[in-house]
Amino acid sequence: MLRWPRKYLVYIGLALAGVFALSVYSAGSFLTSPYRTKVALPDSLGGEAVRFKSESGSLLHGTWIVGMPGRPVVILMHGVRADRRSMVRRASFFKKRGYGVLLFDFQAHGESPGDLITFGYLETRDAQAAFKFAQVQAPWARIGVVGCSLGGAAAVLGDSPVAADALILESVYPDIRTATDNRIKRFLGPVSKILTPLFIWQVGSRLNANEADMRPVEHMAQVHQPVLILSGSADLHTTVADTRAMFAAANEPKRLEFFEGAKHVDLYDFDPLKYEGLVGGFFARYLESGAMK
Repeated sequence: MLRWPRKYLVYIGLALAGVFALSVYSAGSFLTSPYRTKVALPDSLGGEAVRFKSESGSLLHGTWIVGMPGRPVVILMHGVRADRRSMVRRASFFKKRGYGVLLFDFQAHGESPGDLITFGYLETRDAQAAFKFAQVQAPWARIGVVGCSLGGAAAVLGDSPVAADALILESVYPDIRTATDNRIKRFLGPVSKILTPLFIWQVGSRLNANEADMRPVEHMAQVHQPVLILSGSADLHTTVADTRAMFAAANEPKRLEFFEGAKHVDLYDFDPLKYEGLVGGFFARYLESGAMK
């Protein structure tokens, strides 16, 4: 039987460890790398191209659609590695209802500059900037927010949540550790117990941020406006248990709805009629009732 000299086994072990470390580092590089792209919206949507500064350090690019007099405004916040194009269908829905609409690209997404995607750490400053922009454009209007995944996390993280009059959170992870573990576990099973802490450590080092800065569930107690939480019943990225934890941490008035059979997908595309009924009804109740401030 062939026996390897001990020193060769050590070299092989070191080589494998190096490959493993490089793989983890490369994956972290991809996850945090900017998602920059040219954004072109359908002509039918209309609206005005706008730019506004954020304390994230980015000059955010967006689209502002003027609503009918006295009608509410909705701010649409996209998910990770996406841009405002992913919110066009929602924007069209609200435009038809006479709402003012603001779509924008988070820092390091779409047309907005930025060095790293930060999973809500910097993006929460973008969410605040978008809210202030909408207030200036329509100071009379009640304002609602729709935040998908990263967008929802950004709306509630930071020193205080966005001070909108009503909030819709779609498929929002409770904390960065759980979100990471869910995704690794889906493909590599129990290896996630080893990989998740490594990912969290190196991503935190890249961002110069603490894990505590990326735990939306711990910020839900500060959300005092009406909140509607939506998710898919078959979502393995943000599980049913994760979504229930977010709901349990929220204050009244609150509502939880699952889209039966939906994975981590665009819930509007999955079931348009249900989505429009839930979202339209929620905002009609909390934004259109006494719409003038």
